[in-house]
Amino acid sequence: MGLFLLLLLGFHGGLAQAGEAPAAAAPSEPPALVPQIGFPAEPAAARAELARRVAEAAAADAAQALHIDLTQRPFGVDAYRKLFLAMWAQVPNWKSGDPLWIKRAEPPPPVRVPGQPRPKRLPPHEPEKLDWFEALLAFDLVELGQPFAFEGLPKVELPPVEPAQRDAVRRDALLVLAQMKALAATHRAEAVEPLFRLAFVLDGVFRDECGRQIRAIGDAAVAPLVRLQYARGLPTAPQSKQRRYAVYQLDRMDRARPTKALATAPDDRIRAELLKAYGEARALDAVEPVLEQVNAQSHRVRREARLAFRRYVEGPPPAPSPRRKRKLPGGREESEEKPDYLTYREVAELALARRLTELGLSLPEAHPSALAMFEAIIARDDAERAAEWERAFLSAREHADAGDLDAALADYEGVLAHDPTTSRRAEIAPVFARAAELRRKNGQLDEAAAMAWKAVALATETDAARYEAEASFLDAERAARQGKVDEAALRRTLQLAPDHAAARARLRDIERGRAWQARRSILLAAGAIGALLLLALGLLLWGRRGRRPAP
Repeated sequence: MGLFLLLLLGFHGGLAQAGEAPAAAAPSEPPALVPQIGFPAEPAAARAELARRVAEAAAADAAQALHIDLTQRPFGVDAYRKLFLAMWAQVPNWKSGDPLWIKRAEPPPPVRVPGQPRPKRLPPHEPEKLDWFEALLAFDLVELGQPFAFEGLPKVELPPVEPAQRDAVRRDALLVLAQMKALAATHRAEAVEPLFRLAFVLDGVFRDECGRQIRAIGDAAVAPLVRLQYARGLPTAPQSKQRRYAVYQLDRMDRARPTKALATAPDDRIRAELLKAYGEARALDAVEPVLEQVNAQSHRVRREARLAFRRYVEGPPPAPSPRRKRKLPGGREESEEKPDYLTYREVAELALARRLTELGLSLPEAHPSALAMFEAIIARDDAERAAEWERAFLSAREHADAGDLDAALADYEGVLAHDPTTSRRAEIAPVFARAAELRRKNGQLDEAAAMAWKAVALATETDAARYEAEASFLDAERAARQGKVDEAALRRTLQLAPDHAAARARLRDIERGRAWQARRSILLAAGAIGALLLLALGLLLWGRRGRRPAP
């Protein structure tokens, strides 16, 4: 993959450039190098060059990055733990669950020299703010062979990394980080699962950086995280750990609550995908937020919200909640068993009952089902929307009859923006066709063509051919205004409307011009050949005159 090659080239090339400049300036004093791998003491130029190449590789291999597998690593978990802890990162606690993370103990305070001011202690390291890529390039690999203490865990130890493996471990970690950056650079939902899987490889040693890159994807990562929150456990992690990690990432992004996630979605596409994810998972805390979107203005959001909520109220009922008697103060128990929790169907029924009360709707059944309540709410919302569109259609017809086509088009555009699949599209098409003809007469060919093609999209099958003929002819007129010839548009016009006189006249002129060009080319070629023959004859006569004998 190109990402590997660019990374390795940048790694060697950047370090070579950083190491050659000091040597050329002062050959007698070579730069101080780390003996194990040849890193320059101050590899700022090398780091900048490598970071640039990694960014280019991530952009170039974004499509391929979605298919990479990071779960197979060539070294043991202790080697990566030692590497990441040496650069002051943190890794999950592999000894016990408390604390959840392990990090190096801070160095002891500097010794105070008598008679001098107390030296300042260095600020503590912050693993959450650490740039892993920069840290991997900057620290001294000698530390991989040295023991160091851990914060609050005096008995925890890690074996040293063999000198022959230190450079290879760092390079493999850098490759993994580069591929993670390539995945995050796609900003696509498909990049979340590979990063999520890597978070549970090797006891989660890459987990900190995985979460950072998942959050870097942005809002596109919310829906996949919701699915992973309720999905079955991975082979490398039980469902409880997977759910906790997905919820943690959503919480870090401030998208753990469905109400907040839906309200802050940047566009209807992401909001619709998020609604679909909640419906697939039948998330309990998303019942009311999904119900609030079933009458959304956006057609896409409204459709996905209704499909999502139907998953709560349709199909076989969920397994009932376990029932038990609660203990009361004084050692007594309740007289009857009560469920431990409400199922998603029961939560949906309560939300629908509240919505019916708010809307003032009543159903003939004494105890209607959740589906019946949902259908009643949808019918009421659709009736209100139909009445609103009826008012818009009535206003548009009045404006069109009065000759105010711009006002009529504004009304129709509002309807189409909120309900592009309305069953009354055929009523709108003639108004767009009239507006196109009016703008053609005024010389506004670009606007006329746009409106003509809108009429084609809205019209019925019988009227669409007539409108398309006019739209194609408008395309030909636009090309002619630019000094071009769109013969295909003219032929399409005649194919749809054989009696279109203007298009036939244009094609006739084009054919005459083509015939004249052909005759002109023939005449020019004949003239050129005649000129060449005369020139050859003249040269022949001149040569004979030169060879004539003297008298």
